[in-house]
Amino acid sequence: MTAVARIWSRWPLRYSEGPDPAHDRPGHVRAGSGLAHWRGGLAVAQDDASWLAWLDVATGRVDAIALPADRGVRLFGDDRGNKARKGDHESAFALPDGRLVLAGSGSTAARRGWWVVDGASVRRFDAGALYDRLAALAGFASAEFNVEGATVHDGALWLAGRSNGAARGGGPRRDGLARVDLGAATAWLDGRGAAPDPESANTVDLGTVAGVRLTITDLASDGGALWFAAAAEDSPDAIGDGRVTGSAIGALGGPIWRVCDGDLPTTDKVEGLAADPDRPGWWWAVVDADDTGRPADLLHLSVVNSTS
Repeated sequence: MTAVARIWSRWPLRYSEGPDPAHDRPGHVRAGSGLAHWRGGLAVAQDDASWLAWLDVATGRVDAIALPADRGVRLFGDDRGNKARKGDHESAFALPDGRLVLAGSGSTAARRGWWVVDGASVRRFDAGALYDRLAALAGFASAEFNVEGATVHDGALWLAGRSNGAARGGGPRRDGLARVDLGAATAWLDGRGAAPDPESANTVDLGTVAGVRLTITDLASDGGALWFAAAAEDSPDAIGDGRVTGSAIGALGGPIWRVCDGDLPTTDKVEGLAADPDRPGWWWAVVDADDTGRPADLLHLSVVNSTS
């Protein structure tokens, strides 16, 4: 018996209002890199665009929320020669007070910022002090520093370090998982305290798909367990993209569920995960196609068992 997470539906994410060249907005979500429940819908982070996508699941409407532009530019990548300037928003998490945070990966100095979205207000927050603490925490960053998962779970902020880059310190590469006190993190965001010290760190080894290591691309909570999305991507480092051999989801400490399209394992790079609150065992996921001309796909998955 093989555990699988089966894709039952797939929607290309296109903005309902279409493109807007005057504000450097394409007609679609370019790279789905993080997913979170927010304002009754789904918020989609993008690692190569200063746009937040918000999806009304009931109607299928996709709104584009502008983040501050960088010298008039909101799109980044090799196609524009400005990839080094992107904020690299790899994860999204909602705070209990209703604010949304888009977190940069921290893989370069330009990627250590968090965007805090509160109503019509959007502000950039320098998360470097926390990232410095995470980088020094034993077990969190056994490879090049790369935060790709974040979620609020069980009264804490959980962060995942993806180990798809080059190894640090000569040891084996393992994904890192850290717990941060949510109250301390919120106070720090609001200027009422110093950067919090992570309370714990664990290393995670998810195995391989076709000889390529599975590494965490997002974290999510179903109200009971802490879940992850992972992709097997043959990356040259923490910045470059690579060949993807598969994706998986699972609960920490539990089974790993291979993502399948019908009965066949998919090579989609699943980068965002959120539980479906209306259907236990069902999940929303978002895909990064690593193709700026192709809309990111939103997937609806269910965890099932399939005889291999």
